[in-house]
Amino acid sequence: MIRTASLLALFLSAAAAASAHHGGGTFDSSRAVTYSGVLTRIDLVNPHSWIYFNVTDANGKVGAYRCEMRAAARIRIRCARR
Repeated sequence: MIRTASLLALFLSAAAAASAHHGGGTFDSSRAVTYSGVLTRIDLVNPHSWIYFNVTDANGKVGAYRCEMRAAARIRIRCARR
């Protein structure tokens, strides 16, 4: 019985940690956002890859942005010559 309770507690604590890491609290998935800018850097790393880019607003001010992507091992890049 103690072993079962210990395993259940371990499982629930691991699930809580995973939920906190992959939570969507900082994202508003109810709306789409589009940015046009200049790509400045790509970091293909694990566990999350990043793209960095600069966007110029209507007043000419340049803002630096970054977007989190999937892990480098999960990204498929397709290149084609136009």
